[in-house]
Amino acid sequence: MSLKPIAAGAARSHGLGQFVVVLACLAALGAVCGGPPLAVFGSATGLIGLLALMLLLAVFNPTSRREHGWRAVGGAVARGHLLLVPFAALAGVAWLWLRWDTGQAFATAGLMAAGAATGAEMSKIGGGRFMGGLLPMVWSLLSSLAWMVLSGLLAVLIT
Repeated sequence: MSLKPIAAGAARSHGLGQFVVVLACLAALGAVCGGPPLAVFGSATGLIGLLALMLLLAVFNPTSRREHGWRAVGGAVARGHLLLVPFAALAGVAWLWLRWDTGQAFATAGLMAAGAATGAEMSKIGGGRFMGGLLPMVWSLLSSLAWMVLSGLLAVLIT
């Protein structure tokens, strides 16, 4: 009996479930940053941002898209952003147990780490050095800045 390696796409076909987990993490980070309105804001803007990042990576990495398909690019984005899970968990523990108001720090650090992980995932499917590796980092930097500014503005508006 010989063991055959699992095809790259077969082991990575749970993209939708991973996106749900990522959106739940963004909602949790939003809730820690400012309550229910920011939880809705976090998941809604996160969904838009993830879809835009998927589109940019697919357009600017045509070789990866042709060889592996759109689902592989989406899967790379989802797998990279799963790195938000420990940041959301730590933010929840810090907020609930320690009574620390550090949600912004965990959210922005998590987004930056997720950008680096997305770049690594893109390189696994043949993404280019700049457009596959650096583009997710730049996108995460802009996402972190937008998160800080917009969640701060929303917090001021709702109080």
